[in-house]
Amino acid sequence: MGWLSTFTFVLIPSLALLILIFLLVRVIEGRRSPSVEEELQKSKEAEDEITNAIEALNRGGPVEYCRCLASIVRRYLSRKYGIDAKSMSTGEIISKLLPDLSNRDIDYAGEILRMCEMVQFYRYKPSRSELKHLLQLTRELISERKDEG
Repeated sequence: MGWLSTFTFVLIPSLALLILIFLLVRVIEGRRSPSVEEELQKSKEAEDEITNAIEALNRGGPVEYCRCLASIVRRYLSRKYGIDAKSMSTGEIISKLLPDLSNRDIDYAGEILRMCEMVQFYRYKPSRSELKHLLQLTRELISERKDEG
């Protein structure tokens, strides 16, 4: 009967403790902040989206370009603030998120989305400098800088 009591009082609790530690480590890893590799991957994806927008300008003109930029901005806002920005108008996004949006996000996202709406829906013909400005604002918005004012 010696082996049975050893099994019951030593091996089973040890096994249970190992399982508990394993599960605890898995939960803690799930809550960790994004790694440097994940941040670099996000940055690369953002630059790829910007490149696609520039190609859209060359391929389809300002309307297609603005559609791409608006999509990038809406996806950014959806991820950062946990909303379904893709199905909302610019006014709805700004009014819904006004208490939560940083000043930078309000200014940049509002300007980008409003200009893109004018180009897409009201046939506004932006100048080259306006198109460059939209690109610069989009890059700055999605760059995740911490200087919010």
